[in-house]
Amino acid sequence: MKIEVNSISKSFGSTKAINELSLSLDPGVIGLVGENGAGKSTLFRLLSGVMHPDKGVILIDGFEASTMQAKEKIFYLPDDPYAEKDATPASIYNLYSCFYKIDKEGYLSLLNELNLPLNKKIATFSKGMKRQTFIALSLNVDTEIMLLDEAFDGLDPLVVSIIKEKLLLKAEEGKLIFIASHNISTLDRLCERFVLLYKGSLAVNGQEQDMASSMVKYQAAFKGEFSEGKLHAYGFEAISYRRLGSIHNFVIKEDEARIEALRREEDPILLEQVPIAPDEAIALRMALARKESKEGE
Repeated sequence: MKIEVNSISKSFGSTKAINELSLSLDPGVIGLVGENGAGKSTLFRLLSGVMHPDKGVILIDGFEASTMQAKEKIFYLPDDPYAEKDATPASIYNLYSCFYKIDKEGYLSLLNELNLPLNKKIATFSKGMKRQTFIALSLNVDTEIMLLDEAFDGLDPLVVSIIKEKLLLKAEEGKLIFIASHNISTLDRLCERFVLLYKGSLAVNGQEQDMASSMVKYQAAFKGEFSEGKLHAYGFEAISYRRLGSIHNFVIKEDEARIEALRREEDPILLEQVPIAPDEAIALRMALARKESKEGE
């Protein structure tokens, strides 16, 4: 099972939502991250065949995304799934079972585990309960690919933990799970790979450790005055800079020679490299993509 995205573009009027994007995805849990408006939802609609690219080709296991052979391999859960006014979790199952093979026992069991009533109208549910209902459905649909847009939006930590466990089991079965989230921390300890979009283009594509490659984080204290301007004086562009009392925390692109020059000239009380957490690394990559885009304009 493979998704191949070859130089696709998609515009809405004068706005280019996806810009010359190429990507290859294999089975496993893959996170799709990016700021609002980065093109995440548009990409999912293109992959599922709901929309068609203006340019380029998308292949789902060798079939073009618009074909029935491709669509039957995919279950797409949008960020705001539609449910009729009188729909219940039971009627949602009846509707979707007309189009997909669904493990009914698994669906009912997960609804029970999540304390969701089978015959209560979804219109009366909270946003989180509605989201849980559709995730319970998606986890029991028999397709090889799952596209989950903002799957964890509005869910409490315990529910997120339960769903993560179910998703990892699906990945062990050889499923390809592509999951988008604006809340980076919810993807921690779930995704083995991340795709970062910025203004419809690929900013980063790789594993967690790739997100922090070329970036280093320092914690420092100085005898005299120090500021972000001093970093600039040594030739650094701070990706992130924060001061709390006498402690300075900053993230820069790695440059040992310049750090040694700063150490020699400033004679800091403290200057040590500290690890970058996975969710922080993704946020920093977003900031770096934004900075590089502005510099290129």
